[in-house]
Amino acid sequence: MKDSTLFRLLLAAAAALCLFAVIYLHTFSQSGDNSERVSFVVEHFYEPEDAKQDTAVPSQEDSAAEDFAADINDIDDGFDLADGLYDTDLYLDKIKDFQAKVESAARQQQERAENSSADETEDDNNDRDNINDHNDIYDNDDYYAYEDSSDDEDNSASSRAKAVIIDTDFASDSDDVVAVRLAMCLQDAEMLDIRGIALSTTYSRSPLAVHSLCYQDGYGSIPVAMDTSGNGVQVHTEYVDVMSEMARSRSDYDQPVQMYRRILSESDTKVNIITLGFLQNIQVLMNSKPDQYSPLTGRELISEKVDTLYITGGNSTGKPSFNFYWTGEKVINAARDVSKEFPARVVFLQSDLGDDTFCGQFYQTKDSNHRDIVTKALYANDQYGGVVAWDVFSIWCAAQDINNNLDASFLELEPGNQYVSHTGATQWTADSNGRHYKMYKRMQGSYYSQIMNGLLLKKLNGPS
Repeated sequence: MKDSTLFRLLLAAAAALCLFAVIYLHTFSQSGDNSERVSFVVEHFYEPEDAKQDTAVPSQEDSAAEDFAADINDIDDGFDLADGLYDTDLYLDKIKDFQAKVESAARQQQERAENSSADETEDDNNDRDNINDHNDIYDNDDYYAYEDSSDDEDNSASSRAKAVIIDTDFASDSDDVVAVRLAMCLQDAEMLDIRGIALSTTYSRSPLAVHSLCYQDGYGSIPVAMDTSGNGVQVHTEYVDVMSEMARSRSDYDQPVQMYRRILSESDTKVNIITLGFLQNIQVLMNSKPDQYSPLTGRELISEKVDTLYITGGNSTGKPSFNFYWTGEKVINAARDVSKEFPARVVFLQSDLGDDTFCGQFYQTKDSNHRDIVTKALYANDQYGGVVAWDVFSIWCAAQDINNNLDASFLELEPGNQYVSHTGATQWTADSNGRHYKMYKRMQGSYYSQIMNGLLLKKLNGPS
C-alpha cells in the first residue's frame, strides 16, 4: 500500500514538473522581449560562419556600418505585449533607418576608394575589401539569374521597381483576401505600387469581390482582370458571393493577357508580378503576340518590362504543390512552362515558407460587428479564427525583396533551379549559377505573423 502511494506521489511530481516546463517554454516563446531569440538568430543564422572574418565590424571610420548588428537587433524592439501585435510604424521607421545607414556606409566606402592615395598600406586595402564584401548583398551585379542584355541598366537590388501586378486565385481558402489586403497595407506604406490584380480562376462574381475590397481599402481605381476564354480554373466560393455584394466604384474587368500587356507596355519602370495561385495567366502572357499595346512578343515584353516574378508554389515534401497541380493537366503544364521558360528573374515562395505563419485572428474580436469586408469573407468561409498565411506571407516576402529589406527582415535568397514534374511535384536544387531563387526565413513564423497582423490591424482601425 505504501509503495503504491509513493509511486502515485512520484508520478504526480513528474507531471507537475513537465507542466511547469511546458508553461515556461510557452511563455518564453511568446515573450515580448525577444532580445535573446534575436541575438541567437543573428549569431547563428544572420552571419555565416565562413564570412565572419570578411564581414567583421568595419573600422571606426565607418560609424554608420559599425552598428550594423545592433540595428538588426533594434528592429525587433516594436512588440506590444498587450495585443500580441507589432508596432507597425516603429517597424517601418527602423527598416528605413537601417537602409539609410547601409547606404551611408556604402557611400563612405566609395568616397574613400576614390580619394585613396597610391601609397595606401596593404592593411588599409584589406579593410576596404572587407567593407565591400559586407555591402555586396545590397549592390550585387549578379543579383539576376537570367542574362541581362542591357549593359548600362542598373539591376542592383536597391533599384528594384516597386510597381506590382498581383495574380491571385480567390479559390477555396480566403488567405487570398487577407493577402490582397496586406498588399494594400504595403501600398499605404509606399512599399508597393499595385498596378493591377488578375484572377487565375473563373467565377462571375470574383471581379466584383476584388473591386469591393480595393474600394473599401481606398484603391477603387485598380484594374481587375479575369479570363473568360476557358483558360481559368472554375471555382465557386461563398466568401466571394458575400464580398461581391458590398459597395464598389466599378464592375468592369479585362482579360488577363490584355491587362498585363497594357500595364507593362505603358510602364516607364520595370514591374514585378506576384502570383498567389495558378500560372495560366503568366503562361498565356509568355506566349502572347504583338497587339495594339506593344509590337513585342510576350517573351520580349517580359524581358524588357518585368523585373521579378514571385511564384507562390512548390514544397519540399515531394508531393504535388496545390498551385501547380489542382484540377490537372492545364495547371500542371502552366507551372512547368513558366518555371522552365520565364525570361526574367524568378523567386519561388514555397508553401513550406508560410506553414507556420498565421494572420487575421484579431478580426473576430476587433470587428465583432462584421463591418469590414475581410471579416465578412473570413466568417463566410468559416475561417473567423484567422488563416494559415501562405499567400499573405508571400506578399510580405516579395515586398521585402522589392524594397531591398531581406537582411533587415531576416529573409534570404538561395540561387538554384526549381524542377516541376508532370504531377506538379517540385524538386529544388541549389546552384550558384541557377536561373531561379528560393526564399528562406531565419525566424519562426510567429515573428512575421506579428508584423503582418500589425499592418492589417492598422488598416482595420483606419487613419489614426
